[in-house]
Amino acid sequence: MMDSIVMEQTTEQSFFTRAHDADDGSLSLNSSLIRHSLPKEQVRFWVYKVGYTSVITAGLLGNSLNLAVMWRSSRLATLSYFFLRWLAVADFFVVAVILVFNLVKTKAVHRSYAVMWYYAHLNFFLMRSLACSGAFIVTAFTVSRYVSICHPTRCKSVGVVTSRGVYRATTASAFVFSALLHVPHLFETRVVAVVGDDVGRRNDSTIVEYDWEWNDAVQRLAFFSHVYPPVKEVLSKLLPIVLVLVFNLLIIQAHGRYVRKRRSLRTGSYSEVVPTTTKATKATTAARRRRAREEGRLMALLLSASGIFFVCTLPQAFVTVLLRACPSLYETSVAFFVFVHVANLVESLHFAINFYVYSLASADFRQSFREVFAPPCWADKWGKQGDGPQSGASFAASARQTSTRKIPAA
Repeated sequence: MMDSIVMEQTTEQSFFTRAHDADDGSLSLNSSLIRHSLPKEQVRFWVYKVGYTSVITAGLLGNSLNLAVMWRSSRLATLSYFFLRWLAVADFFVVAVILVFNLVKTKAVHRSYAVMWYYAHLNFFLMRSLACSGAFIVTAFTVSRYVSICHPTRCKSVGVVTSRGVYRATTASAFVFSALLHVPHLFETRVVAVVGDDVGRRNDSTIVEYDWEWNDAVQRLAFFSHVYPPVKEVLSKLLPIVLVLVFNLLIIQAHGRYVRKRRSLRTGSYSEVVPTTTKATKATTAARRRRAREEGRLMALLLSASGIFFVCTLPQAFVTVLLRACPSLYETSVAFFVFVHVANLVESLHFAINFYVYSLASADFRQSFREVFAPPCWADKWGKQGDGPQSGASFAASARQTSTRKIPAA
């Protein structure tokens, strides 16, 4: 994310112009008429003060709850939810970094040297690398579900889906590769002192604030200005979007075939043969039902995570392509100027709303939430002791069996 989380930053990062005033966000354009016609103050207020404040508040609350549910619920403790647990971790830290960014951007904190050094060197590096690792984790989760659903026999034979070590290595690789991919951003800017005019009018002329500016030595490198940006955009944004879209389409098709096959087998078994009721057949049927319910839960969460990723990331990818094709469009079109900042806000939603979408899309996730946060006296009522929505009924059935066994003894 966030080559263009703020278009003052987007212009710089996307096509590496240095026409940027870091203090008030105005672009050094040749035409002052165009510059002053851009609605910078309105965008600053509605997008960054109102929009980002709402996203940060909802994100910190939602991601905290999401972490608690994903890591503490016994229902979600299986290997199948491994990637979703670490996606919750990445999302939480992205929102935390966005919070710091917004505090500095809106000048809610004093711009000391330490604050601006972090802002210039670490803030956007952390934001981009954590966001990129989240995209890689969503892609890995999608691929793992594709292998499990479309090639179950093959994945069991090679142990891909059942190996916790493979999942751990994949997740660690996502974080490490994302960090390495964004290392050049550590050196693209530097901190400078701001003395006099603006600072002097507000306080005392001896008080110094700090800001950031582009590192000319880095900006002039051909690799940094022409090679690195498109390679990074393809690896961190376009490739995950394409992979998530393609594999989800294949998963939906395979899942549809699986459901139709189960229905046909069930219909044929009832119409041709009277099934025998033995303990073995009951155990097999129960295991298949549990597996079907588990697949259904994972499908709901997979489609939720993939849908959020695709919908929230696509506008920013569209912005990136347009900025590469026509860099001057941002400086000359008011509509595109506003769209870029709104696309930044929409992309940040990707890291804030997973908990809320999971809660709407998955009944099992809601039950896991109750399991974690419900008082102990409500555990039986909400099915904490069983598996899935029918656990309350199974608990009642076991109670009836116990009472029946006690009658002869009386």
